[in-house]
Amino acid sequence: MRSRFARVGHDVVLCAGVLALIQAGCASAQPTEPPRYRVDYHVALDADGMASVTLTVDQSGQQLRQLEFVMAQGRFTNFASALPIERDGDRVRWQPDSSGGSISWQVNLNQQRQDGSVDAMVTQRWAVFRAEDAIPGIASRSARGASADTTLRFELPTGWSIVTGYLGQDGEFDVDDANRRFDRPDGWIVAGALGVRHDLIANTRVAVAAPREQQARRLDVMAFMNWHLPYVRDVFPAFPDRILIAMADDPFFRGGLSAPNSLFLHTDRPLISGNGTSTLLHELIHIGLGRRAVKGEDWIIEGLAEFYSVALMRRAGTITPRREQSAFQSLQEWGESVRDLKATQSKGARTARAVGVLADVDAQIRAATNDRRSLDDVVRRLAASEEPLSLRELRIAVEATAGQTSRALDDSRLPGY
Repeated sequence: MRSRFARVGHDVVLCAGVLALIQAGCASAQPTEPPRYRVDYHVALDADGMASVTLTVDQSGQQLRQLEFVMAQGRFTNFASALPIERDGDRVRWQPDSSGGSISWQVNLNQQRQDGSVDAMVTQRWAVFRAEDAIPGIASRSARGASADTTLRFELPTGWSIVTGYLGQDGEFDVDDANRRFDRPDGWIVAGALGVRHDLIANTRVAVAAPREQQARRLDVMAFMNWHLPYVRDVFPAFPDRILIAMADDPFFRGGLSAPNSLFLHTDRPLISGNGTSTLLHELIHIGLGRRAVKGEDWIIEGLAEFYSVALMRRAGTITPRREQSAFQSLQEWGESVRDLKATQSKGARTARAVGVLADVDAQIRAATNDRRSLDDVVRRLAASEEPLSLRELRIAVEATAGQTSRALDDSRLPGY
């Protein structure tokens, strides 16, 4: 009896040991969280137009190994770091150590365009610029799977407030770009003595901001957004859940300029132009599509934005079907003189010609599918990618939607092809 009990006890101990090994193996096989590190951008604004920027990395284990900045010489100056900095023309390389480190620089935010207007400006009372004006393009090298928790903080002149396209308050914002492992802030920023309107429209938090001293029609813009943003989101379901509309008057560019989470609109720009298009809707479409074109095929991007600036106003009831038809007819006539659609930047008559092409594509899709599908289905497909958009990709998307090729996209129908 004694030896039998001893044997049973031995088996119990053996089983317990095997179970412990299995449990340990299972524990070690559990997925671990990807390595993370912290990045903090600190931007100190001066009323003379200069910004002092400090990028600080806090890590353990060298998750982030190198940053390479693309900084135009003459604009970005006074680089400083306790760690070595390597500069080669417009390229600046910096390597944090195992615990992190900081690098700082200064930049002149005032930016003048070739036509004499500006698209970034700082005065004694306010500032309107893009985050990209202060923080240049950055390429990172990091450990496999590593990603950053990123904060953007501003140090402002006394009495100033600030609005961005990011979530935050008191000059501190969370920056999270799901498409990047290393977050770089982008988009429009308005700071100073401001007039701001906020609202929640179609599940998007909208802010309209302009210097308080300027005659910006903030409520008119918000009303226009209330009418049209639901239709924009219907075509582009992944539209951002936060957006800033920054406004300013002369000497700013007299038009609209979009960014991933925001856009600029000149205070004098009409919400509906005389030809039946809308600059504000045009820029919202750029945000929804979120793509640029391959070299020479910008007409596709600009044509889509202009086409929908008309079509969505008709869907919202802002203009009548007759007015929509008249607008498309006017654009078609304007674009008839275009002999080459290819250009680095499409505008004016070239974009008008592109609208005519895309209107024909939409009509052919509707005819081929008995109105079950349209150009909307094409652009939803296109918006799912972030690669530069090409005519080849457009043709593939149209064929997949209509079940046949589009005659409107034949080379013979496209000037310059």
